[in-house]
Amino acid sequence: MSVMVAAIRNQADLHVLPASEQFQFLHRLYVAVDALAGAHKLYKLYGSSQGFMLSTNVAEPDDNHAFTLLGAARELLQVLPQVRLPSGEALDVTLSLSSGAASSGLLGTTSLTYQLVGRSVAVARELSQTQEALPLVVTRSLVDMLPPEAAAALVPMGRASVACCPEEPQELYTLPAYRHLPLSRAVAAGDAPPPMPAAPDGGDQWAQQGSGSDAGASTRSGSPTLPVLALKQAS
Repeated sequence: MSVMVAAIRNQADLHVLPASEQFQFLHRLYVAVDALAGAHKLYKLYGSSQGFMLSTNVAEPDDNHAFTLLGAARELLQVLPQVRLPSGEALDVTLSLSSGAASSGLLGTTSLTYQLVGRSVAVARELSQTQEALPLVVTRSLVDMLPPEAAAALVPMGRASVACCPEEPQELYTLPAYRHLPLSRAVAAGDAPPPMPAAPDGGDQWAQQGSGSDAGASTRSGSPTLPVLALKQAS
């Protein structure tokens, strides 16, 4: 199972609006998120003014769930900054991706919603809340499940402490476009993870995309570079 937790960083700009305007904006946002999730066969567990959670290999089998989720994350990094708050400010998000065992189902007996529980889920949720600068963080557990060429397109950022697993700092990766941004809650530099193997010769599409097309994917690193066509589904 692989999970993505997204945290909306500039939600304070949303909360100053009347509740009805907040709802209208969030509805448009999640229509766009749902369209992308459907295209990648992801399962949305929740969506709110704080962020959302998507998963793979839960509602339906996906042997390449880590690869599927990373591809969806890269697309979201291009689409979400094009979503404008009513103030005109671009939506600012942090996406945290992790893989591992999890249990899913309904908790309790009333007001039931589908839940996902596990160590990897807790790690992804905490990282989405604590990484203050990086638009994308990917744990080593997910990187280890990627095809070599996809894994080689990510760059190591070091280890970060997480309260949910204090005995195991998380080895984190991101896209080359974000390598200059600081890692929050970083542990000693000597604990940095080993470099990933080089991508095979003959055309590394992932590495090429990682060094260029994602460079403008976040309001923290520049202006979006993709057309707004995908976003128009939300209007």
